[in-house]
Amino acid sequence: MSHFSLALKSTLDKILLDIATANGYEFFDLDGSYLTPEKTESEKPAIAWSLLSLSEAPRDPFWNLQFEAGAKTSNDEAQYVSLEIISIVQELFTVGSSFPIADYSGTNIPTQNLGEIIISHSGSTPAAFDRASGLRSIHVMATVQRF
Repeated sequence: MSHFSLALKSTLDKILLDIATANGYEFFDLDGSYLTPEKTESEKPAIAWSLLSLSEAPRDPFWNLQFEAGAKTSNDEAQYVSLEIISIVQELFTVGSSFPIADYSGTNIPTQNLGEIIISHSGSTPAAFDRASGLRSIHVMATVQRF
């Protein structure tokens, strides 16, 4: 994974962790190898996300990005909690909104702006359920510009 790819992923991790923390929700990356039953089977509502694709566009310095972010809930029969979380996430990633990219993967606070994420699509996906919990997400597509 290139340095820019790492910076982009760590930026999304930080954005979503910050919004989860600000709203009192748990947070986890669905792609993370650290997923444990304590995280996935917890009854606490959480913001969860997954990086679907990141690819260079035909012309440098542009990239294409797709990810899903949303709510993992339990005991949410009417799906009100998941829809509340989805609303918070979708308000953050509205079409036209943009976010600076920095490398948050280290221990130091980044000082260099490496690019910008520009949201081009944000829409809900069907809810998925297992025996104990549900996952409802939004699918986000963005153009990324590397500086």
